Amino acid sequence: MIGRAFTLAAVVILWQSVAVGQSPADLDNLHEKLKSRFHQVMPGWEGRRGEPIQGDKNVLVEFWTDSTRNRIVKISIVPRASVEEARNAIEEFVKYDREKEQLQGLGDDAYAWGYGLSNVVFRRGKLTVFVSTTADVEADSDARMLSQEQKGARMKSEMNRLSRDIAKHVATAIAQQ
Repeated sequence: MIGRAFTLAAVVILWQSVAVGQSPADLDNLHEKLKSRFHQVMPGWEGRRGEPIQGDKNVLVEFWTDSTRNRIVKISIVPRASVEEARNAIEEFVKYDREKEQLQGLGDDAYAWGYGLSNVVFRRGKLTVFVSTTADVEADSDARMLSQEQKGARMKSEMNRLSRDIAKHVATAIAQQ
């Protein structure tokens, strides 16, 4: 419980830190690249741009939904002033979470964390990227045939898979910058 409180505090600190280094036009360009990438590789998913907390204009927030399968993915991209600042932000973010897994082949630094390691945070250059997923498996066509344990296992598995897949697509879109 204390570890989760520290993680929450780290999230708040990350969001309140000053994010600089990219103009709104750069974030608009990245938004367009994400839309293009996702429409290519995720047919049927719908995306919309969200509002960052506290109205910070230098954060890109995207929500992607697959309404046929009741899956929602939130992507937040925070530009930093330097690579070092981005690296420190990631380190601060994950240092209090005991249940984390370092991921390879995704950005410069990457971790899975949270419920069932279903959230992903990674850094690509000066950008820090957060991906979180919700999977409503109760709405799956075969949900009535599953036990609560099976539903829980499916939810963790789906959220884990989706967050990692989406993170790879985000990393690819950023590389096209």
